[in-house]
Amino acid sequence: MPELWMPGVTRLPPHGPRKGLTMDGTGERYFTWHTFEADPLHLSALAGAQALNAAGTTPTFCLHPLTGDLVQMLSADVGCYTLANAPGGRETNRAGTIHMQVEVIGEAAHPFTDTMTAAGWATLARLMDFLTSWGIPRTWPAGQPAATAAGPHNRIGPGPSGLYGHSQWGEGNTHWDPGGIDIRRISAATTAADPDPKVFARQRELVKAGLLTPADVDGIDGPQTQAAWRRYMATLDDISSQLARLIDRVDTIPWQVWSFPLKDKDASFWVRFAAGGIKTEAEAGRSPSSSTRPPSTRWEPPRDPPQADPEEAPHHLPRRHRRHPPPHRVRHPRRRAGTPVGRARGRVPRPRHGDPAHRPVHPDGGAREGVRGAAGRDLRGRDDRGQQERRHLPPPARRRARLPRRNLMGLTITESQATLDARFPTTGATDYIAYSANGTSESASLARTAIGATGWAAATAADPSVKANSGVLLSAAASGAVTVSHFALYSASTAGTQRTDWQALAASRTLATGDKVEWAVGACQVTLT
Repeated sequence: MPELWMPGVTRLPPHGPRKGLTMDGTGERYFTWHTFEADPLHLSALAGAQALNAAGTTPTFCLHPLTGDLVQMLSADVGCYTLANAPGGRETNRAGTIHMQVEVIGEAAHPFTDTMTAAGWATLARLMDFLTSWGIPRTWPAGQPAATAAGPHNRIGPGPSGLYGHSQWGEGNTHWDPGGIDIRRISAATTAADPDPKVFARQRELVKAGLLTPADVDGIDGPQTQAAWRRYMATLDDISSQLARLIDRVDTIPWQVWSFPLKDKDASFWVRFAAGGIKTEAEAGRSPSSSTRPPSTRWEPPRDPPQADPEEAPHHLPRRHRRHPPPHRVRHPRRRAGTPVGRARGRVPRPRHGDPAHRPVHPDGGAREGVRGAAGRDLRGRDDRGQQERRHLPPPARRRARLPRRNLMGLTITESQATLDARFPTTGATDYIAYSANGTSESASLARTAIGATGWAAATAADPSVKANSGVLLSAAASGAVTVSHFALYSASTAGTQRTDWQALAASRTLATGDKVEWAVGACQVTLT
């Protein structure tokens, strides 16, 4: 939904209950131009807005063509009090779904487009872009407004959607303002710059990310493109933070893992460990073990048993290495006195079977089948002291994966819509609007306003999904003077459960005794994203 109040302009809502009329909702979207009939050299936009509020003819905007000042007095979704309305027929100020109006500080006899300054045109361009965001077309269904009071005046309003002059409305309107203004230049006014190739590239990237549609690629860095780019960068920042946490986890993996050939199941364990699914020893409250120490820079000789012959290689070696063992698997014992020299350098001699001097002797005194070298080391991997052969690090034990502490997700549009419709049904609702003067406690000077059993409209299929009142709501008369600044929803007319937080009004409302608060259609909203 577009902004109800134009960003960056002065706001001056009228005092009292006249906060705008409820539109008839027939679908048309209008914008009407008036002139204040005053010299812009002697009246400011703010003073003109104050005079219009005091006279009870409040429009949506008041524009000064020389200074570029713009004052907004009513929100964009309510009707004004500016056009005349004869009895019978269609109400002019309530016609359509959207009908905004502007009073330009100037005179119909001297078209304001002839004397408007650069500052005035810049403000008018921003105003036209704001009207476009509300779906008001930049066309003039009644044509060029007449340049004189004599006319002729094409008073077809209310007619098709578009831009109208005061002189083009019927239903009892007799004024001829805004005069012979330059409607072509007004319709062409915009703050959009020429298409930028860099913006084109950015918009194409946003289309690939699903944040824009191909129809939105126009090379202009407008509000829609800027909002989509902010969402895109927020997503990239979130991915970057997740990668940083993943790298921190990888840095804590023991160094032996990188030098040990992992099987698939072992690799999956360390991937889950790096992703945060398994705690480190420090996180689990244990002192770090030797497995987390950094690798030593000293060279250490291998601890494999000696290899006598490829034919008689130890059986713990893989089958492909039994006949041709890799070099790092063989360790030759030092040659001692009396040790026969092998047939090749660094080779343990083949034992001579049948020679008692070379027959292996079992520790219990009996003969033992097997091969034992001259140094007393069993070629199958044990020496006389029963030293075990080197064992590789066992695969890590299976552990239960643990997800990160925060795993956030948002509701889909359909789920948000269904939730709002369930919590705030369109039939059988028992909700009430409470009022506060400080945003923390309920005011006793104004009773709660009932939404009504059928007062809620269906939630919108948008992000965020919006639940709003379907009809005009009118509060009870105030029992005393009070300035209402906040409102909230309760489940009962008195006491009950507070269903929403205290929400600040767009502008505080000062009520005298007997005054009432009127809620336009869609003015009371509850959102869920």
